[in-house]
Amino acid sequence: MSKNQGAKKHAVETPARKVAARLPPLGVTTTGGIGALVAMALGTGLFTLGAYGGLKADPLPMPLTAALALSGGLLAVLAWYALRRVRLAWAFATSLSGTAALAFLFSAPRIRDALGVELGVALLPSMLGAAACIMLALAAPDVK
Repeated sequence: MSKNQGAKKHAVETPARKVAARLPPLGVTTTGGIGALVAMALGTGLFTLGAYGGLKADPLPMPLTAALALSGGLLAVLAWYALRRVRLAWAFATSLSGTAALAFLFSAPRIRDALGVELGVALLPSMLGAAACIMLALAAPDVK
């Protein structure tokens, strides 16, 4: 009988618990999948707005540019991981979408005046954020 045949394995070699198989991604036609896609679109739009606002001839203030680009990029990435059923990303994307909805709701009159558009157009980012937040929140049982 060999020396190593009956020996115990080191603690690092054996997992503490059995690793469960990862669930498949959320379906694109489910409530959570649509919410994640809307959040990705909102995040991409915010990132683009931040990048454009910083590079134009009369740039936006630097803190606003950085906040738009950072939160937009983060929202797009987190929504992608929420679509892949990562619970931490789902929770953060849900809260970031809700925060964006409230921020754009209360800043809609200022956006309307700055861009010279109708109030309904200025409220679109707020509506997208609220829709993404609600749909992602409804996906709570699906994300484990």
